[in-house]
Amino acid sequence: MKNTLFIVSLIALLLFTTLAVWPKTDSENNLPADDATFDDSSDSADSDVITPEISYTNATQDDIIVDLPLAGDTITSPLTINGKARGSWFFEASAPVMVVNWDGLIIGEGYIQTTSDWMTADFVDFTGEITFTNPTYQNNGVIILKNDNPSGLPENDKALEIPIYFAQLAE
Repeated sequence: MKNTLFIVSLIALLLFTTLAVWPKTDSENNLPADDATFDDSSDSADSDVITPEISYTNATQDDIIVDLPLAGDTITSPLTINGKARGSWFFEASAPVMVVNWDGLIIGEGYIQTTSDWMTADFVDFTGEITFTNPTYQNNGVIILKNDNPSGLPENDKALEIPIYFAQLAE
């Protein structure tokens, strides 16, 4: 009886140890299960650092380019946003912007405004200032710039998401 209990305990311990140290991978692509993007362009010791990347939804860099803030920047409130976008990104010279925390909760919203005539197919400069409430938990979030879509049709929605960090957490 003692031997059986010992063998069962030993097998359970071996199984637990194997599962705990077994590398978790995406079996299709043999990639780490975490879908984070790693910057392998450097031979430095920091090559395992996760590089935040801008993501586009139904848009590309040919639609909108943000000069500030950049992906991975640490931001404070009020936040100034500068860049350029095609005139079609705007309606009545403005487009909505949101700041969200790590969990997707909107902690600030406002608009970017063009600084010149927006009724063109060319790029026009924009600027905006967004005030947000510092999150109380986690220091990462996203700035979301959306096109102004007066049609309301989902197929016309476009967005750009910039991953950022908050300079300080609210107390």
